[in-house]
Amino acid sequence: MREWKNSAKALVPALALAFAAVGLLPTNIAEADVSTALQITSFYQIVADTAHNHLFISQGSSSQNHIVVTNLAGQQVSTIANQNGVEGIALSPDGKTLYAALGASHAVSAINTTTLVQTASYPVGNANTPLDVAIQSGKVWVSYDTGTAGAAAIGDIDLTANTPTFETQSAMGGWYAAPEIAADPQDTGVLVAAEPGLSPTSVASYDTTAEPATVRAQNASFTNCENQRDLAVVPGGSEFILACGWPYAHYRYSSADLSQQGSYASTNYPDAVAFDANGDVAAGAENGASPTDLFVYRPNGDTPVNTYNLVNSGGDLVPRGLAWSPDGSKLFAVLLSPTSTIYALHVMDDPLLISPQLTLNTGSSKFTYGATVHVTAHLGTTDTNRTVSIYAQPSGSTSKTLLKTGKVDASGNLTVNYKAAHNTTFSAVFSGDSHYKPASVTTAISVRAGISETLSNYYASTHIGGVTYRLFHRHALMHVDITVRPNKSGQCIKFELQVHYQGAWHGQTTKCGHLDASSKISIKVDLTHASLGYHYRIRGDYVRSKDTTNLSNNSAWNYFIVKR
Repeated sequence: MREWKNSAKALVPALALAFAAVGLLPTNIAEADVSTALQITSFYQIVADTAHNHLFISQGSSSQNHIVVTNLAGQQVSTIANQNGVEGIALSPDGKTLYAALGASHAVSAINTTTLVQTASYPVGNANTPLDVAIQSGKVWVSYDTGTAGAAAIGDIDLTANTPTFETQSAMGGWYAAPEIAADPQDTGVLVAAEPGLSPTSVASYDTTAEPATVRAQNASFTNCENQRDLAVVPGGSEFILACGWPYAHYRYSSADLSQQGSYASTNYPDAVAFDANGDVAAGAENGASPTDLFVYRPNGDTPVNTYNLVNSGGDLVPRGLAWSPDGSKLFAVLLSPTSTIYALHVMDDPLLISPQLTLNTGSSKFTYGATVHVTAHLGTTDTNRTVSIYAQPSGSTSKTLLKTGKVDASGNLTVNYKAAHNTTFSAVFSGDSHYKPASVTTAISVRAGISETLSNYYASTHIGGVTYRLFHRHALMHVDITVRPNKSGQCIKFELQVHYQGAWHGQTTKCGHLDASSKISIKVDLTHASLGYHYRIRGDYVRSKDTTNLSNNSAWNYFIVKR
C-alpha cells in the first residue's frame, strides 16, 4: 500500500525547482498633562511667576540654602543662592519681587524676579525665626517663632517706609508656633493665619489696613479643622479656605467671624488649596487610595469642573503643593513619590475647561487590502462647537491626510469611508470652545495584504462537495500565479501544498520565493510525482518581513486533481 502522507511531500521539490527556475529560491534560509522630575529633596511652597515663565520652589529645610527656579514645565533653569533655610515665599502684587522667609538667616530677603538676584535683606531679630510671608496693604507680613513656646507671632515690613524694617504687631502674637499665613490677592487688607499640625488648629483673621493691625476674628481651638495643612484667601477677602487632614472636604469660612460658609467636596486628607485671580479654586488631597485627589471648581460651585488622579501622574500631592497661573490657564501641582523622596511637577493645561467625550470607532481592528473602513467619530456634549476633523496616517507615512471635517449629526457622530491599503492610524480632532477643552483621539487598524492565486494549464474542471477542482494531466505543468497588493516587490511568498487522506488534509510548505517588481510570482509545477486521483490543494502565503506596513496573509485555497 502506498504511504499517502508522502504524496504532498513528493510535489514540494517540484515547487522548489519551479522557484529556482525563475530565480526565486534563496540559497540560505535565513512591534497630557505631563509630569517632570524636580531636583529637590524636600518641599515647602511653590509660587508661579508666569510673567517671567518661572516657578519658584522653596524646600523648607535648614540644610537647603537656595530657591529652585524652573520653567513652567518644571525643568530647572536656575537657583537663587544664599537663601539660608528658606521656607515661605510670596510674590509682590506687581510681580517684580519675590520675598522669602530665611529661617537660618533670621531675615526676609527680596529678590528681583527678572534678574533672579537678591536686592535686599530685612533682619527680623536674631532670636526670631521666620516661617511664612504674605503681601498685603503695602507690607510684607512675616510669621515667626521667638524660641519660646506660646510666644510665636506675626510682624511686618513696611515697604513704603524710607527705610523698611521689621516691626512687631501687638495684636498678632500668642501663637504656640509660627502660623501659616495667606493674604487677599485683591489687597483688601485681609490676612488669615492658621497653625499647622494642631488638632484642633488655631485660626485668626486680621485687618491690615489699620495701624497697628487689628484682629477681626480669632479662635484658638478651631474644632472643624484638625491637622491644618494649607490655607488661601478668596479673592475679595470675604472668605478663606482651610485644607485640613479632617474634615474630608475643603471648607469655606468667613474672614469676618470665622463662621462656616460652605465647602468644596474633595476626598480624604485635604492638604492643598489655591485660587486663581478670578476665584477659581483647586482643592487637593494626599489620599493615594482615592481615584481622584484634585478637584477644580468655579467660585462657589457645587460640582467640580474637572477632577484629576495625581497619584497616577507621579505621586501624592504635597501640602501647599498647588499654584495657579493668574489667568487660570495652567495649574501646577508638586507630587511626592509614595515609595521614595522623588518629587515631580505635574502641569495641567486649561484646568477650567471641561474635557469633552471624543471617541473614534472603526468597527474592527483588522481588515484586508481594499476593504472599506467606516470611521466614526463621536463627540459628546459641548457648548458652541460641534465640528470634528478626521485624519488618516498610513504606516510609513510621515504626515496625516484630512479625510473629512464637518459638524456631527444629532447623535454626535461624524462618519467617513476609507479604502484601506496599509496599516493606518486614524485620529479625530475637536478644537474646543469657550467651555470645553480641545481634544484628540486615535485608533489604529491593521491591514492584511491582499493576495490572489490562480491556476492555469488544466484541461477541465469538476465540482465535488461544492468545491471547484481543476483537472490536470500527469505530464502537464501546473501554472500557479500569485499577485500581492499593495506592491510588495522583493518580499517573501511561500506555498502550502496539501493532500487529503484518512479524513484530513496533510502537507508541506516551501521556502521563500520573492515577488517581482510587479508584486507577482509565477511558477510551473511538475506533476509527474503526484498521486493520481487524490485531492490536492495549494495556496500562497505572503510573509511579512522588512516591509511592516501590512500584515501577512494567505490566498484562498485552489483545489486540483491529477489524472493520467
